[in-house]
Amino acid sequence: MKTFFTFLVICIGCSYCPVLFSQDESTSASSEETIFTPTIHHPNIEAVTLFAQNPQIVTPVGIAVAPDGRVFVQENHTHKRTNDYRGPETDRILIFEDTNGDGIADTRSIFYEGHTFSTDLLFGPDGHLYVSTRWFIGRFRDAATKKKADAEPEKIIVCDTEGDYPHNGVGGLAIDPAHPEWLAFGFGENLGVEYTFVGSDGTKISGGSEGGSTYRCRTDGTGLTRQSTGHWNAFGMAYDLAGNLFSTDNDPNATPPNRLLHIVPGADFGYEYRYGRSGRHPLVCWFGENPGTLGMIGALGEAACGVIPYGPGKLLSASWTDNRVDLHVLQPHGDSFTASREPFLSGPDDFRPVHFSYSADGKYLYFTDWVKLSYPVHGHGRIWQVEFKQPVQMHPLPRTDAHQAVTAEESLVSLGSDDPYVRTHAIQFLTTHPEILLTHSFDAHPSSTARAHHAIALKRLDHQGQPSVIPKLLEDTSPDVRFVGVKWIADKGLTQFQAHLEQLLNLPDLNRKELRAVIASLAALAE
Repeated sequence: MKTFFTFLVICIGCSYCPVLFSQDESTSASSEETIFTPTIHHPNIEAVTLFAQNPQIVTPVGIAVAPDGRVFVQENHTHKRTNDYRGPETDRILIFEDTNGDGIADTRSIFYEGHTFSTDLLFGPDGHLYVSTRWFIGRFRDAATKKKADAEPEKIIVCDTEGDYPHNGVGGLAIDPAHPEWLAFGFGENLGVEYTFVGSDGTKISGGSEGGSTYRCRTDGTGLTRQSTGHWNAFGMAYDLAGNLFSTDNDPNATPPNRLLHIVPGADFGYEYRYGRSGRHPLVCWFGENPGTLGMIGALGEAACGVIPYGPGKLLSASWTDNRVDLHVLQPHGDSFTASREPFLSGPDDFRPVHFSYSADGKYLYFTDWVKLSYPVHGHGRIWQVEFKQPVQMHPLPRTDAHQAVTAEESLVSLGSDDPYVRTHAIQFLTTHPEILLTHSFDAHPSSTARAHHAIALKRLDHQGQPSVIPKLLEDTSPDVRFVGVKWIADKGLTQFQAHLEQLLNLPDLNRKELRAVIASLAALAE
């Protein structure tokens, strides 16, 4: 009794005290035990261990392993919270430790509590812990050496918006280990609500109806730039070992599948919320079929969440709805890749993986498991540990930049490339060198592909673009070129060109796709 009393006094006097596992203080936390182990599909997996489960962890989302092996996990208590939920009022970041090396966490402590709608967690090589909620990105300085947060996180990126749906805002954190001073993140479609991102240096980027998007900034929140648009929800993001950036992308209401996307500056992946939730509007696309857009490099399982590299040339992704973790082998394809999909781990209906993190030596992979097919927080949760026979390579590969030396002539020629990624690089270069675009006429290109993508670049130059070129676009012999003009009118609400649109309906060679686009553009002008 004296020993216990001494221990109790010490705990009361300390700001930090690890908790030996007992019933969680959340009365909504379930005590239901896990009765399965995920099925292994890959020969390099030695074992899968249940590292922690409810009631010690409930509805976990982001996860990040510190260099010393401590496992930091976001515990969500706010996602679609119901009136009868009796857990903590705000989300928490918990620390789990395995002190005896048996692969099962035996202590837990609270690192921080106070967030709402938490979405991701990531340790940078600098030892700072980066955290995202649907409204901001913050960092806890030197968290890798701390047992408890000693302050609120420093907000490095803030999203000013009235959008408040729990998981279609900020998320998907990624840092390239070869360039650890830069951070990438994703953003959902925000249900079309207007937003403004504000960096720590005051940089502002606004939008609202263009669909989900991705961004890049320095890890202190300066130098914010938009990388891509046309997503539904870039919930998971990761760099591979060669420095290529990828995202998972959930699908609109009526346009499967979920997509694995290769992100490059200036990429447009085709979806725009301004044209509805279905993804089937005539002016949007999902597979890169419209001029100026990119398609997926591979299909993902339904409700795709986290993504992480698995050594050189491979990725792992989590499918919340399909109850599996998938392996994707990347094959070079032009300036991008194609990606296969095969099972890595799978489980029953209550196996719902979300986000991943490796131990520092690559020997273990940890991932969170939401457990139930329930959007509202529900008192169940798991953390799994995967042990590998051979550690996963973590070191970045040597880097090359294939797009360093580009001349004006090369960029203009590249607009007609058969490779959509080459065209995207050209458009991005030309929009940052407008003098090249404005001194060359779009209709001087013999290639209709080049004419269409020259027009796309003109449209992106500024808010109004160069709309005086639209009548020439609509008179072009190519349906693709005309489509650019038709969509430009609808996107910008250029009612002065309504008569030009109506004239297109008289074309004898008007195909079905173009007819639908023209009618949709006229409908947009009438709204």
